[in-house]
Amino acid sequence: MYIIQELQTTNGQTALVTPATEADLNQAKSTFHLRASYAAVSQVDVHTVMLHDERGDVIDKIVFDHTASEA
Repeated sequence: MYIIQELQTTNGQTALVTPATEADLNQAKSTFHLRASYAAVSQVDVHTVMLHDERGDVIDKIVFDHTASEA
C-alpha cells in the first residue's frame, strides 16, 4: 500500500488534504506527480506532497515554497 499525502500551509496554518492510496507503486508515483504538478503552480504559501508506504517510510517528497523569492 502506498499513500500520497499533501500538506498546504498558508499564514502559518497547515491543512492536511485527504490522502490518496494506491496498491501499485507505479500508479502511486503517477498520483504523486499529478498532485505535485498542481502544487507547483498553487497559490498556497508552502505546498508539500509526499509519497510513503504503509510503514511511513518516505519514498519521495517535494516541497514548493511560494514565499521564497524567485531568481
